[in-house]
Amino acid sequence: MNNIFKEDVLNVIKDSEDYSEIKNICNDIEYSNFTRCIFADIEFTNMNLNHVTFRNCDFSNTIFEKIGIHNVVFENCKFVGAQFMMMPLNNGEFKDCLLSYSSFFEVKIKNVSFRNCKMILARLNMVKFKSVNLENCDLSQTEIFNSSLKNIDLSSCNLDNLNIDIKDLSGSKLSSLQMLQIASLLDIEIV
Repeated sequence: MNNIFKEDVLNVIKDSEDYSEIKNICNDIEYSNFTRCIFADIEFTNMNLNHVTFRNCDFSNTIFEKIGIHNVVFENCKFVGAQFMMMPLNNGEFKDCLLSYSSFFEVKIKNVSFRNCKMILARLNMVKFKSVNLENCDLSQTEIFNSSLKNIDLSSCNLDNLNIDIKDLSGSKLSSLQMLQIASLLDIEIV
């Protein structure tokens, strides 16, 4: 199987489906629910996800390129090694998701909430954030470049060994303990 057709992805409820043999999904998926489905090693390109819920799905090593993700909920999903490139991500939620080793490149993230997500060793480059909520997320060893975190509250997140240009942290909200961690990035000795 190489493609998913529009009639296969509109207003559907799928449970425990394995789509890993599909090479590319290039049709819009709207008003649908997917539970325990496998989308590993698939390319989502030049399409839209609108009003879709994914629960306990696996998107490991999946590529999301030049697609629109709008009003989508990802709950307890796995995105290990996933790539999000040149796309908008609007009005959605990532809850209890594993995003370790994932990368975000030229992604515009607006009105999206990340709750209890593990983003260990993730990479964010040229990401634009607007009205983004990061709550209890593990960003340890994450690399963040050319991606301003201004107006984002990071105070409940784990920032251990964060690799970031200090200008990208300007205007964000940090806890006092996190400030001590950031001071070490600046080679500041606190006495």
